[in-house]
Amino acid sequence: MQSPQELFQIYKRNPKEEALINLLQSLQPIIYAVCFKVVKNESDSHDVTQNVLLKLIRDIHQLKDVKVILGWVHQIAFYTALEFKREQIKQRTLSQKKTQVEHFDSSDDTSLVIHEHIQKLDKESQQLILLKFFDNKTFEEINQITGKAYSSAHY
Repeated sequence: MQSPQELFQIYKRNPKEEALINLLQSLQPIIYAVCFKVVKNESDSHDVTQNVLLKLIRDIHQLKDVKVILGWVHQIAFYTALEFKREQIKQRTLSQKKTQVEHFDSSDDTSLVIHEHIQKLDKESQQLILLKFFDNKTFEEINQITGKAYSSAHY
């Protein structure tokens, strides 16, 4: 099975529908996992995942560097899920005619704070954190993906 990076390279060399479908299929589980961590609902996570896939189809041509595809996809998935969650809270608040904004539970707050801080890091650090802790890659796999020496992936 080819990695998303390899499939992206294939798509960039020959941007045909089949190559794009293969790339999106490889990214779908990663996108769903990010969405589910934010949305915390299976059905809603599937909906948000579809929205992310549509955004990727629309914008994939803008991505030039294969090494940043996972970070780019993670960022789009996270912010799309966060936007969905905020809209969901807003709608629920309006429908219940509450004057107070609903809040995420404390575990959601922690997760969101962590993701927001990750987004403030430089792209290389973001990629390392996402690969290691969100995609559960080994340092050896991170080395293969990033092309960095094992010791530099260790920080």
